[in-house]
Amino acid sequence: DYCSTSELSDKFNPERMFCASKGDGESSCNADNGSGLMLYDRKHDRYYLRGIISFSHYNSNIKSCDLKHYDAYIDLAHFWDWIMQQIS
Repeated sequence: DYCSTSELSDKFNPERMFCASKGDGESSCNADNGSGLMLYDRKHDRYYLRGIISFSHYNSNIKSCDLKHYDAYIDLAHFWDWIMQQIS
């Protein structure tokens, strides 16, 4: 897994996070942290929040986000019970 083996690994917790990419050679950047990753559920014809971006890959050579790499997301499935408790 890219996030576990790259320079992101010191911040990446695979028990509570996952990596994702848009698949089109683009990524998020630092100002996007906290934004949600929405997925479409065709069966139920609705969108749902799957993760919240925690951090992006920063390229120190170009002093900018490296838009060709994966982003690390907080895995909301891990916190589902707690979230439901808070909103009930």
